[in-house]
Amino acid sequence: MKAGRWIPWVLLALVVAAGLSRLRFEADPLGLLPQDVPSIAGLRLHQQLFSGSRELLVTVTAPNAESAARLAEAIAVDLRQAPELVKAARWQLPLRDALAENIAWMWLQRPAADLTQLEQRWRPERLRGELAGVRERLSTSLDPMELGRAGYDPLGLLALPGAESGAGGMASEDALFASAAGTFRLVMVEPARSAMPYREAAAWLVDVRRRVEQVRQRAAAEAPGQELRVAFTGGPAFLSEVATGMESDLRSSVVSTLAVICLLFWATHRSLRPLGLLVAALGLTLVVTLALGGLVLGTLNVISCGFGAVMMGLVVDYGLVGYQELRAHPEESLPQLQRSVLPGIGWSAVTTAGTFLSLGFAGLPGLAELGVLTAIGLLVGAGVMLFWFLPRAARGATAGLADPAQRHSAQDHGPLPVCPRAVWMVTAAVVAACVGSVLVCGWPRTEGGAGPLRPRKSAAYDAMAEMQVQLGRINPTTWLLVPGAGPGAVRETMQSLGPVLDRLRGPGVLRSYQLPTAF
Repeated sequence: MKAGRWIPWVLLALVVAAGLSRLRFEADPLGLLPQDVPSIAGLRLHQQLFSGSRELLVTVTAPNAESAARLAEAIAVDLRQAPELVKAARWQLPLRDALAENIAWMWLQRPAADLTQLEQRWRPERLRGELAGVRERLSTSLDPMELGRAGYDPLGLLALPGAESGAGGMASEDALFASAAGTFRLVMVEPARSAMPYREAAAWLVDVRRRVEQVRQRAAAEAPGQELRVAFTGGPAFLSEVATGMESDLRSSVVSTLAVICLLFWATHRSLRPLGLLVAALGLTLVVTLALGGLVLGTLNVISCGFGAVMMGLVVDYGLVGYQELRAHPEESLPQLQRSVLPGIGWSAVTTAGTFLSLGFAGLPGLAELGVLTAIGLLVGAGVMLFWFLPRAARGATAGLADPAQRHSAQDHGPLPVCPRAVWMVTAAVVAACVGSVLVCGWPRTEGGAGPLRPRKSAAYDAMAEMQVQLGRINPTTWLLVPGAGPGAVRETMQSLGPVLDRLRGPGVLRSYQLPTAF
Protein backbone atom coordinates (compact mmCIF):
# COMPACT_ATOMS: atom_id res chain seq x y z
CA MET A 1 0.00 0.00 0.00
CA LYS A 2 2.83 2.36 0.82
CA ALA A 3 4.54 1.56 -2.48
CA GLY A 4 1.32 2.42 -4.33
CA ARG A 5 1.33 5.91 -2.86
CA TRP A 6 4.47 6.72 -4.85
CA ILE A 7 3.02 5.73 -8.22
CA PRO A 8 1.28 9.10 -8.89
CA TRP A 9 4.43 11.00 -7.99
CA VAL A 10 6.54 8.80 -10.26
CA LEU A 11 4.09 9.35 -13.13
CA LEU A 12 4.11 13.10 -12.45
CA ALA A 13 7.92 13.14 -12.47
CA LEU A 14 7.95 11.31 -15.81
CA VAL A 15 5.48 13.79 -17.30
CA VAL A 16 7.51 16.74 -16.01
CA ALA A 17 10.75 15.29 -17.36
CA ALA A 18 9.20 14.61 -20.77
CA GLY A 19 7.67 18.08 -20.96
CA LEU A 20 10.81 19.92 -19.89
CA SER A 21 12.89 17.94 -22.40
CA ARG A 22 10.64 19.16 -25.25
CA LEU A 23 10.54 22.74 -23.98
CA ARG A 24 12.24 25.32 -26.20
CA PHE A 25 12.25 29.11 -25.86
CA GLU A 26 11.76 31.35 -28.90
CA ALA A 27 13.43 34.77 -28.63
CA ASP A 28 13.06 36.02 -32.20
CA PRO A 29 11.25 39.40 -32.18
CA LEU A 30 9.31 38.23 -35.25
CA GLY A 31 7.89 35.45 -33.09
CA LEU A 32 5.78 38.09 -31.35
CA LEU A 33 3.89 38.77 -34.60
CA PRO A 34 1.19 36.71 -36.36
CA GLN A 35 2.73 33.97 -38.48
CA ASP A 36 -0.06 33.74 -41.05
CA VAL A 37 0.35 37.34 -42.26
CA PRO A 38 2.05 37.36 -45.71
CA SER A 39 4.29 40.33 -44.89
CA ILE A 40 5.57 38.63 -41.71
CA ALA A 41 6.16 35.39 -43.59
CA GLY A 42 8.07 37.33 -46.25
CA LEU A 43 10.21 39.02 -43.62
CA ARG A 44 11.07 35.65 -42.09
CA LEU A 45 11.97 34.33 -45.55
CA HIS A 46 14.20 37.36 -46.11
CA GLN A 47 16.02 36.70 -42.85
CA GLN A 48 16.56 33.05 -43.75
CA LEU A 49 17.84 33.61 -47.30
CA PHE A 50 19.77 36.88 -47.05
CA SER A 51 22.70 37.21 -44.68
CA GLY A 52 22.33 41.00 -44.45
CA SER A 53 19.42 40.65 -42.04
CA ARG A 54 21.68 38.73 -39.64
CA GLU A 55 24.51 41.27 -39.71
CA LEU A 56 25.51 43.53 -36.85
CA LEU A 57 25.71 47.19 -37.83
CA VAL A 58 28.33 49.27 -36.03
CA THR A 59 27.82 53.01 -36.48
CA VAL A 60 30.78 55.38 -36.17
CA THR A 61 30.42 59.11 -35.51
CA ALA A 62 33.39 61.50 -35.60
CA PRO A 63 33.96 65.28 -35.91
CA ASN A 64 35.37 64.96 -39.45
CA ALA A 65 35.23 62.55 -42.38
CA GLU A 66 38.87 61.48 -42.10
CA SER A 67 38.55 60.41 -38.46
CA ALA A 68 35.31 58.56 -39.15
CA ALA A 69 36.82 56.65 -42.10
CA ARG A 70 39.97 55.84 -40.14
CA LEU A 71 38.04 54.51 -37.16
CA ALA A 72 35.62 52.49 -39.34
CA GLU A 73 38.52 50.88 -41.18
CA ALA A 74 40.33 50.13 -37.91
CA ILE A 75 37.22 48.44 -36.48
CA ALA A 76 36.77 46.30 -39.60
CA VAL A 77 40.45 45.27 -39.64
CA ASP A 78 40.44 44.41 -35.93
CA LEU A 79 37.27 42.30 -36.16
CA ARG A 80 38.63 40.38 -39.15
CA GLN A 81 41.44 39.21 -36.89
CA ALA A 82 38.92 37.29 -34.75
CA PRO A 83 37.58 34.53 -37.06
CA GLU A 84 36.00 32.77 -34.10
CA LEU A 85 33.68 35.78 -33.75
CA VAL A 86 33.39 37.37 -37.18
CA LYS A 87 33.08 35.87 -40.62
CA ALA A 88 33.36 39.19 -42.45
CA ALA A 89 33.55 42.90 -41.62
CA ARG A 90 32.99 45.57 -44.29
CA TRP A 91 33.34 49.31 -44.01
CA GLN A 92 33.18 50.01 -47.78
CA LEU A 93 31.97 48.21 -50.89
CA PRO A 94 33.95 44.99 -51.43
CA LEU A 95 34.05 45.79 -55.16
CA ARG A 96 37.08 47.99 -54.55
CA ASP A 97 39.12 45.01 -53.36
CA ALA A 98 38.82 43.21 -56.72
CA LEU A 99 37.31 45.79 -59.06
CA ALA A 100 38.28 44.23 -62.39
CA GLU A 101 37.11 40.74 -61.40
CA ASN A 102 33.78 42.03 -60.12
CA ILE A 103 33.10 44.12 -63.21
CA ALA A 104 33.87 41.12 -65.42
CA TRP A 105 31.53 38.96 -63.34
CA MET A 106 28.74 41.55 -63.66
CA TRP A 107 29.09 41.59 -67.43
CA LEU A 108 28.96 37.80 -67.56
CA GLN A 109 25.60 37.90 -65.75
CA ARG A 110 24.12 40.10 -68.46
CA PRO A 111 22.01 38.68 -71.31
CA ALA A 112 23.83 37.63 -74.47
CA ALA A 113 22.43 40.62 -76.35
CA ASP A 114 24.25 43.06 -74.03
CA LEU A 115 27.55 41.21 -74.54
CA THR A 116 27.03 41.28 -78.30
CA GLN A 117 26.42 45.04 -78.16
CA LEU A 118 29.60 45.51 -76.10
CA GLU A 119 31.56 43.48 -78.63
CA GLN A 120 30.20 45.65 -81.45
CA ARG A 121 31.36 48.80 -79.65
CA TRP A 122 34.88 47.42 -79.38
CA ARG A 123 35.35 46.52 -83.01
CA PRO A 124 38.51 48.16 -84.44
CA GLU A 125 36.56 50.26 -86.89
CA ARG A 126 34.39 51.72 -84.06
CA LEU A 127 36.86 51.84 -81.19
CA ARG A 128 38.75 54.89 -82.51
CA GLY A 129 35.47 56.85 -82.76
CA GLU A 130 34.44 55.79 -79.25
CA LEU A 131 37.71 57.02 -77.75
CA ALA A 132 37.48 60.30 -79.71
CA GLY A 133 34.02 60.89 -78.26
CA VAL A 134 35.31 60.26 -74.73
CA ARG A 135 38.16 62.71 -75.28
CA GLU A 136 35.64 65.31 -76.51
CA ARG A 137 33.49 64.87 -73.39
CA LEU A 138 36.52 65.19 -71.14
CA SER A 139 37.38 68.54 -72.74
CA THR A 140 33.86 70.01 -72.66
CA SER A 141 32.00 68.38 -69.75
CA LEU A 142 31.45 70.33 -66.52
CA ASP A 143 30.18 67.32 -64.55
CA PRO A 144 32.88 66.21 -62.04
CA MET A 145 31.35 62.73 -61.79
CA GLU A 146 31.56 62.23 -65.53
CA LEU A 147 35.11 63.63 -65.66
CA GLY A 148 36.28 61.26 -62.96
CA ARG A 149 34.53 58.21 -64.38
CA ALA A 150 35.52 58.79 -68.04
CA GLY A 151 39.13 59.49 -67.11
CA TYR A 152 39.51 56.09 -65.43
CA ASP A 153 37.03 54.16 -67.59
CA PRO A 154 37.21 55.47 -71.18
CA LEU A 155 35.70 52.24 -72.56
CA GLY A 156 32.58 52.53 -70.39
CA LEU A 157 32.86 49.17 -68.66
CA LEU A 158 31.33 50.59 -65.48
CA ALA A 159 28.19 51.66 -67.33
CA LEU A 160 26.29 48.38 -67.23
CA PRO A 161 22.95 48.33 -69.06
CA GLY A 162 20.02 48.76 -66.69
CA ALA A 163 22.07 50.37 -63.91
CA GLU A 164 21.19 53.87 -62.75
CA SER A 165 24.87 54.65 -62.09
CA GLY A 166 28.21 53.17 -62.85
CA ALA A 167 28.80 49.51 -62.02
CA GLY A 168 25.30 48.84 -60.84
CA GLY A 169 25.30 51.63 -58.30
CA MET A 170 28.94 51.87 -57.30
CA ALA A 171 28.62 55.64 -57.27
CA SER A 172 26.21 55.29 -54.36
CA GLU A 173 28.89 53.81 -52.09
CA ASP A 174 28.84 56.84 -49.80
CA ALA A 175 25.07 56.51 -49.44
CA LEU A 176 25.52 52.88 -48.34
CA PHE A 177 28.37 53.25 -45.86
CA ALA A 178 28.66 56.96 -45.05
CA SER A 179 26.62 60.12 -44.66
CA ALA A 180 26.87 62.98 -47.12
CA ALA A 181 29.36 64.81 -44.88
CA GLY A 182 31.33 61.64 -44.18
CA THR A 183 31.23 62.14 -40.39
CA PHE A 184 28.92 59.14 -39.94
CA ARG A 185 30.01 55.74 -41.19
CA LEU A 186 28.77 52.19 -41.06
CA VAL A 187 30.59 48.90 -40.48
CA MET A 188 28.74 45.71 -41.42
CA VAL A 189 29.75 42.69 -39.32
CA GLU A 190 28.71 39.15 -40.23
CA PRO A 191 28.84 36.70 -37.29
CA ALA A 192 30.88 33.53 -37.57
CA ARG A 193 27.70 31.56 -36.85
CA SER A 194 24.66 32.42 -38.92
CA ALA A 195 22.06 31.30 -36.37
CA MET A 196 22.60 31.80 -32.65
CA PRO A 197 20.27 31.39 -29.66
CA TYR A 198 19.59 34.64 -27.87
CA ARG A 199 21.88 33.84 -24.94
CA GLU A 200 24.74 33.03 -27.30
CA ALA A 201 23.97 36.14 -29.35
CA ALA A 202 24.14 38.25 -26.19
CA ALA A 203 27.53 36.77 -25.25
CA TRP A 204 28.79 37.25 -28.82
CA LEU A 205 27.70 40.88 -28.79
CA VAL A 206 29.54 41.46 -25.51
CA ASP A 207 32.78 40.15 -27.06
CA VAL A 208 32.35 42.30 -30.17
CA ARG A 209 31.60 45.37 -28.05
CA ARG A 210 34.77 44.83 -26.07
CA ARG A 211 36.96 44.66 -29.18
CA VAL A 212 35.27 47.67 -30.78
CA GLU A 213 35.63 49.69 -27.59
CA GLN A 214 39.34 48.89 -27.43
CA VAL A 215 39.75 50.12 -31.01
CA ARG A 216 37.79 53.29 -30.22
CA GLN A 217 39.93 54.01 -27.16
CA ARG A 218 43.14 53.62 -29.19
CA ALA A 219 41.78 55.95 -31.87
CA ALA A 220 40.73 58.50 -29.24
CA ALA A 221 44.21 58.38 -27.71
CA GLU A 222 45.75 59.09 -31.12
CA ALA A 223 43.39 62.04 -31.69
CA PRO A 224 42.93 63.79 -28.33
CA GLY A 225 40.09 66.24 -28.11
CA GLN A 226 37.94 64.46 -30.71
CA GLU A 227 34.67 62.83 -29.65
CA LEU A 228 34.47 59.39 -31.26
CA ARG A 229 31.24 57.49 -30.72
CA VAL A 230 30.16 53.98 -31.71
CA ALA A 231 26.76 52.31 -31.48
CA PHE A 232 25.35 48.90 -32.35
CA THR A 233 22.18 47.92 -34.18
CA GLY A 234 21.01 45.25 -36.60
CA GLY A 235 19.71 41.70 -36.15
CA PRO A 236 22.03 40.40 -33.39
CA ALA A 237 21.69 43.63 -31.39
CA PHE A 238 17.88 43.53 -31.58
CA LEU A 239 17.77 39.82 -30.70
CA SER A 240 20.06 40.22 -27.72
CA GLU A 241 18.42 43.40 -26.44
CA VAL A 242 14.79 42.31 -26.83
CA ALA A 243 15.27 38.78 -25.50
CA THR A 244 17.47 39.62 -22.53
CA GLY A 245 15.27 42.62 -21.70
CA MET A 246 12.14 40.50 -21.70
CA GLU A 247 13.86 37.80 -19.68
CA SER A 248 14.96 40.35 -17.08
CA ASP A 249 11.52 41.97 -16.93
CA LEU A 250 9.75 38.63 -16.54
CA ARG A 251 12.20 37.45 -13.89
CA SER A 252 11.79 40.66 -11.90
CA SER A 253 7.99 40.49 -12.18
CA VAL A 254 7.92 36.89 -10.88
CA VAL A 255 10.32 37.69 -8.03
CA SER A 256 8.43 40.86 -7.04
CA THR A 257 5.10 39.02 -7.13
CA LEU A 258 6.49 36.28 -4.91
CA ALA A 259 7.95 38.87 -2.53
CA VAL A 260 4.59 40.64 -2.19
CA ILE A 261 2.86 37.30 -1.55
CA CYS A 262 5.34 36.40 1.19
CA LEU A 263 5.08 39.84 2.79
CA LEU A 264 1.28 39.83 2.89
CA PHE A 265 1.10 36.24 4.16
CA TRP A 266 3.60 36.95 6.92
CA ALA A 267 1.82 40.16 7.91
CA THR A 268 -1.47 38.24 8.17
CA HIS A 269 -0.55 34.86 9.65
CA ARG A 270 2.96 35.25 11.17
CA SER A 271 3.86 31.61 10.47
CA LEU A 272 6.92 30.40 8.58
CA ARG A 273 5.94 26.78 7.97
CA PRO A 274 2.78 27.41 5.92
CA LEU A 275 4.55 30.26 4.16
CA GLY A 276 7.33 27.91 3.06
CA LEU A 277 4.75 25.33 1.95
CA LEU A 278 2.88 28.00 -0.02
CA VAL A 279 6.04 29.10 -1.83
CA ALA A 280 6.91 25.47 -2.56
CA ALA A 281 3.40 24.88 -3.91
CA LEU A 282 3.72 27.88 -6.23
CA GLY A 283 7.11 26.60 -7.45
CA LEU A 284 5.68 23.13 -8.04
CA THR A 285 2.79 24.65 -9.97
CA LEU A 286 5.18 26.66 -12.12
CA VAL A 287 7.37 23.63 -12.96
CA VAL A 288 4.42 21.35 -13.78
CA THR A 289 2.83 24.07 -15.92
CA LEU A 290 6.03 24.60 -17.90
CA ALA A 291 6.30 20.84 -18.43
CA LEU A 292 2.72 20.58 -19.67
CA GLY A 293 3.33 23.64 -21.84
CA GLY A 294 6.31 21.84 -23.34
CA LEU A 295 4.13 18.82 -24.12
CA VAL A 296 1.29 20.88 -25.59
CA LEU A 297 3.13 23.74 -27.29
CA GLY A 298 6.73 22.56 -27.60
CA THR A 299 8.24 26.00 -28.23
CA LEU A 300 7.42 28.98 -26.02
CA ASN A 301 7.96 32.60 -26.90
CA VAL A 302 9.88 34.58 -24.29
CA ILE A 303 6.96 36.95 -23.76
CA SER A 304 4.62 34.04 -22.98
CA CYS A 305 6.69 33.25 -19.90
CA GLY A 306 5.03 36.26 -18.31
CA PHE A 307 2.28 33.86 -17.33
CA GLY A 308 4.30 33.07 -14.17
CA ALA A 309 3.50 36.33 -12.38
CA VAL A 310 -0.15 36.27 -13.50
CA MET A 311 -0.59 32.64 -12.49
CA MET A 312 1.03 33.02 -9.06
CA GLY A 313 -1.12 36.05 -8.27
CA LEU A 314 -4.25 33.99 -8.93
CA VAL A 315 -3.22 30.55 -7.66
CA VAL A 316 -2.08 31.91 -4.29
CA ASP A 317 -5.71 32.83 -3.60
CA TYR A 318 -6.66 29.15 -3.76
CA GLY A 319 -4.07 28.33 -1.13
CA LEU A 320 -5.09 31.24 1.09
CA VAL A 321 -8.76 30.26 0.93
CA GLY A 322 -7.95 26.70 1.99
CA TYR A 323 -5.57 27.80 4.72
CA GLN A 324 -8.03 30.33 6.16
CA GLU A 325 -10.76 27.68 6.17
CA LEU A 326 -8.36 25.37 7.97
CA ARG A 327 -7.67 27.98 10.66
CA ALA A 328 -11.33 28.87 11.04
CA HIS A 329 -12.50 25.24 11.42
CA PRO A 330 -9.64 23.27 12.99
CA GLU A 331 -12.06 20.65 14.27
CA GLU A 332 -12.90 19.46 10.74
CA SER A 333 -10.99 16.63 9.15
CA LEU A 334 -8.94 17.09 5.99
CA PRO A 335 -11.54 15.46 3.69
CA GLN A 336 -14.23 17.72 5.15
CA LEU A 337 -12.08 20.81 4.55
CA GLN A 338 -11.34 19.75 0.96
CA ARG A 339 -15.02 19.13 0.25
CA SER A 340 -15.99 22.49 1.71
CA VAL A 341 -13.51 24.55 -0.38
CA LEU A 342 -13.53 22.40 -3.52
CA PRO A 343 -16.62 24.01 -5.16
CA GLY A 344 -15.37 27.55 -4.75
CA ILE A 345 -11.77 26.88 -5.77
CA GLY A 346 -12.75 24.50 -8.58
CA TRP A 347 -15.33 26.75 -10.23
CA SER A 348 -13.08 29.80 -9.81
CA ALA A 349 -10.20 27.96 -11.51
CA VAL A 350 -12.41 26.66 -14.35
CA THR A 351 -14.04 30.00 -15.16
CA THR A 352 -10.81 31.99 -14.93
CA ALA A 353 -8.93 29.38 -16.97
CA GLY A 354 -11.65 29.51 -19.62
CA THR A 355 -11.23 33.26 -19.90
CA PHE A 356 -7.48 32.97 -20.37
CA LEU A 357 -7.90 30.03 -22.72
CA SER A 358 -9.86 32.28 -25.07
CA LEU A 359 -6.61 34.21 -25.63
CA GLY A 360 -5.40 31.12 -27.47
CA PHE A 361 -7.30 32.42 -30.49
CA ALA A 362 -5.39 35.71 -30.46
CA GLY A 363 -3.37 36.62 -33.53
CA LEU A 364 -0.16 37.33 -31.60
CA PRO A 365 1.61 34.01 -30.81
CA GLY A 366 3.12 35.28 -27.55
CA LEU A 367 -0.27 36.43 -26.26
CA ALA A 368 -1.92 33.16 -27.31
CA GLU A 369 0.73 31.08 -25.56
CA LEU A 370 0.45 33.25 -22.43
CA GLY A 371 -3.30 32.58 -22.29
CA VAL A 372 -2.90 28.82 -22.75
CA LEU A 373 -0.11 28.57 -20.15
CA THR A 374 -2.03 30.64 -17.61
CA ALA A 375 -5.13 28.47 -18.10
CA ILE A 376 -3.06 25.31 -17.57
CA GLY A 377 -1.38 26.87 -14.54
CA LEU A 378 -4.69 27.78 -12.90
CA LEU A 379 -6.03 24.25 -13.20
CA VAL A 380 -2.75 22.74 -12.03
CA GLY A 381 -2.51 25.26 -9.19
CA ALA A 382 -5.99 24.44 -7.94
CA GLY A 383 -5.06 20.75 -7.75
CA VAL A 384 -1.71 21.47 -6.07
CA MET A 385 -3.27 23.72 -3.43
CA LEU A 386 -6.08 21.27 -2.67
CA PHE A 387 -4.18 17.98 -2.65
CA TRP A 388 -0.57 18.97 -1.87
CA PHE A 389 -0.48 22.23 0.07
CA LEU A 390 -3.61 21.81 2.20
CA PRO A 391 -2.74 18.33 3.58
CA ARG A 392 0.75 19.44 4.60
CA ALA A 393 -0.45 22.74 6.05
CA ALA A 394 -3.09 20.87 8.09
CA ARG A 395 -0.47 18.79 9.92
CA GLY A 396 0.73 21.73 12.01
CA ALA A 397 -2.19 24.13 11.84
CA THR A 398 -4.47 22.39 14.33
CA ALA A 399 -1.70 22.17 16.91
CA GLY A 400 -1.09 25.88 16.59
CA LEU A 401 -4.75 26.59 17.28
CA ALA A 402 -5.12 24.49 20.41
CA ASP A 403 -5.57 27.67 22.46
CA PRO A 404 -9.27 28.69 22.41
CA ALA A 405 -8.29 32.36 22.16
CA GLN A 406 -6.33 31.71 18.97
CA ARG A 407 -9.14 29.58 17.60
CA HIS A 408 -11.63 32.35 18.29
CA SER A 409 -9.41 34.94 16.53
CA ALA A 410 -9.15 32.73 13.44
CA GLN A 411 -12.90 32.28 13.09
CA ASP A 412 -15.11 34.55 11.05
CA HIS A 413 -16.64 37.44 12.96
CA GLY A 414 -19.12 38.37 10.27
CA PRO A 415 -19.09 41.32 7.95
CA LEU A 416 -17.30 44.50 8.97
CA PRO A 417 -19.53 47.44 9.90
CA VAL A 418 -19.65 49.89 6.98
CA CYS A 419 -21.19 53.35 6.98
CA PRO A 420 -23.52 53.77 3.96
CA ARG A 421 -22.71 57.46 3.77
CA ALA A 422 -18.98 56.71 3.53
CA VAL A 423 -19.67 54.25 0.69
CA TRP A 424 -21.52 56.90 -1.32
CA MET A 425 -18.81 59.47 -0.66
CA VAL A 426 -16.04 57.13 -1.85
CA THR A 427 -18.07 56.18 -4.93
CA ALA A 428 -18.68 59.82 -5.82
CA ALA A 429 -14.98 60.64 -5.38
CA VAL A 430 -13.93 57.80 -7.71
CA VAL A 431 -16.45 58.85 -10.38
CA ALA A 432 -15.34 62.49 -10.13
CA ALA A 433 -11.68 61.48 -10.46
CA CYS A 434 -12.44 59.41 -13.58
CA VAL A 435 -14.44 62.18 -15.23
CA GLY A 436 -11.77 64.75 -14.38
CA SER A 437 -9.00 62.63 -15.86
CA VAL A 438 -10.96 62.19 -19.09
CA LEU A 439 -11.66 65.93 -19.33
CA VAL A 440 -8.03 66.87 -18.65
CA CYS A 441 -6.13 64.11 -20.47
CA GLY A 442 -8.76 62.90 -22.95
CA TRP A 443 -9.71 59.33 -23.78
CA PRO A 444 -6.89 56.77 -24.01
CA ARG A 445 -5.43 56.64 -27.49
CA THR A 446 -5.23 53.46 -29.52
CA GLU A 447 -1.99 52.95 -31.41
CA GLY A 448 -2.20 50.68 -34.43
CA GLY A 449 1.46 50.65 -35.43
CA ALA A 450 4.42 48.65 -34.18
CA GLY A 451 5.18 51.15 -31.41
CA PRO A 452 3.70 49.06 -28.55
CA LEU A 453 6.04 46.18 -29.47
CA ARG A 454 9.11 48.39 -29.22
CA PRO A 455 11.05 48.46 -25.92
CA ARG A 456 10.79 51.71 -23.99
CA LYS A 457 14.57 52.07 -23.77
CA SER A 458 16.50 50.53 -26.64
CA ALA A 459 20.00 51.52 -27.70
CA ALA A 460 19.65 49.39 -30.85
CA TYR A 461 16.46 51.20 -31.92
CA ASP A 462 18.05 54.58 -31.22
CA ALA A 463 21.11 53.65 -33.28
CA MET A 464 18.90 52.46 -36.15
CA ALA A 465 16.91 55.70 -36.10
CA GLU A 466 20.14 57.76 -36.18
CA MET A 467 21.46 55.66 -39.06
CA GLN A 468 18.29 56.19 -41.08
CA VAL A 469 18.52 59.95 -40.60
CA GLN A 470 22.24 60.16 -41.34
CA LEU A 471 22.06 57.97 -44.46
CA GLY A 472 18.83 59.50 -45.77
CA ARG A 473 16.68 56.40 -45.28
CA ILE A 474 13.82 58.06 -43.47
CA ASN A 475 11.12 56.82 -45.84
CA PRO A 476 9.96 53.24 -45.21
CA THR A 477 11.35 50.61 -47.56
CA THR A 478 9.49 47.56 -48.82
CA TRP A 479 11.31 44.44 -49.97
CA LEU A 480 10.01 42.46 -52.94
CA LEU A 481 10.97 38.79 -52.73
CA VAL A 482 10.97 37.19 -56.18
CA PRO A 483 11.16 33.37 -56.26
CA GLY A 484 11.95 31.42 -59.37
CA ALA A 485 13.07 28.06 -60.74
CA GLY A 486 16.54 29.43 -61.43
CA PRO A 487 18.63 32.60 -61.84
CA GLY A 488 17.32 33.12 -65.36
CA ALA A 489 13.68 32.98 -64.28
CA VAL A 490 14.34 35.38 -61.40
CA ARG A 491 16.11 37.82 -63.72
CA GLU A 492 13.22 37.76 -66.21
CA THR A 493 10.72 38.45 -63.45
CA MET A 494 12.87 41.30 -62.17
CA GLN A 495 13.07 42.85 -65.61
CA SER A 496 9.29 42.62 -66.04
CA LEU A 497 8.81 44.42 -62.70
CA GLY A 498 10.55 47.57 -63.98
CA PRO A 499 7.66 48.90 -66.14
CA VAL A 500 5.15 48.07 -63.41
CA LEU A 501 7.11 49.98 -60.78
CA ASP A 502 7.63 52.88 -63.18
CA ARG A 503 3.87 53.29 -63.44
CA LEU A 504 3.58 53.36 -59.64
CA ARG A 505 5.99 56.24 -59.27
CA GLY A 506 4.14 59.29 -58.15
CA PRO A 507 3.14 61.31 -55.10
CA GLY A 508 2.02 59.07 -52.28
CA VAL A 509 2.51 55.82 -54.21
CA LEU A 510 6.19 55.11 -54.91
CA ARG A 511 9.12 57.46 -54.53
CA SER A 512 11.89 55.31 -55.97
CA TYR A 513 12.94 51.71 -56.40
CA GLN A 514 16.06 49.69 -57.07
CA LEU A 515 16.23 46.43 -58.98
CA PRO A 516 19.39 44.29 -59.19
CA THR A 517 18.94 43.87 -62.93
CA ALA A 518 22.50 45.03 -63.53
CA PHE A 519 23.73 41.85 -61.85
